[in-house]
Amino acid sequence: IGAEEGGEGGVGQRRMTECGLGSAPNLSGPSSLPTGQLQDASSVRIRDDSNNSPTFDSEGVVSGRIEVKPSGETAWGTIYGYNWDDVDALVACREIGNELGYATISGTALSRDDTPDGSGEVWWSNVYCSGSEETLEDCSKSTTSSTYHSYDIGITCKFVQADECEACPAGKFSDTIDTSPCTSCEAGHYSSTPSAISSDTCLACEAGKASSTTGATSESTCSSCEAGTYATAASASCKQCAAGRYSSTPSATSAD
Repeated sequence: IGAEEGGEGGVGQRRMTECGLGSAPNLSGPSSLPTGQLQDASSVRIRDDSNNSPTFDSEGVVSGRIEVKPSGETAWGTIYGYNWDDVDALVACREIGNELGYATISGTALSRDDTPDGSGEVWWSNVYCSGSEETLEDCSKSTTSSTYHSYDIGITCKFVQADECEACPAGKFSDTIDTSPCTSCEAGHYSSTPSAISSDTCLACEAGKASSTTGATSESTCSSCEAGTYATAASASCKQCAAGRYSSTPSATSAD
């Protein structure tokens, strides 16, 4: 994932959202959204402009200044926001969500103007995450002993209850960390595998058969071509023999 430089104290534009590979979010009703005040995770927390833990809004969103308590430290501190962006914010939101039992739908960097200044220690700067890390401790970063808070950074997180990320059914897959629905196997393919994380689970109809169904769950949807038609592997339909040619053989695999 490429980074866009944000300048000193800048916020970049990389962006990621998540509900997990092989699953997609169920946002069908308000019961899926957390309510009340966000608790602190053991090593990451969010603080609003009153220096309190923020309260979820009606869409399951919380935002504010991010504070961390690095391994071996007892005090909370902030992060200097050089090159901080949405991918880094997502890792922070994921860490909070994983510990508190939420599924992370999105994590975005809060603009500097919308981030309240902190106090005390500034523990880290130049944080850079690839997006696959489980915690901010796993990301590349520099340590600092600064107490200058004009470039403290913030995050906005959107959560749902953890059981609201539904497994992709057979015939579909999700190979991205995304809020998108599961992707159906293409016509000419089928898959009986639930919670699939790759299109590799979508198996091709064998030559001589075809299926126009997307999201097919069984090989039985692959129908044999009639005489006078043929199909190569992974075909959505059987093709007619060319003019001047014929075939009396059903399930033909080529025009030859």
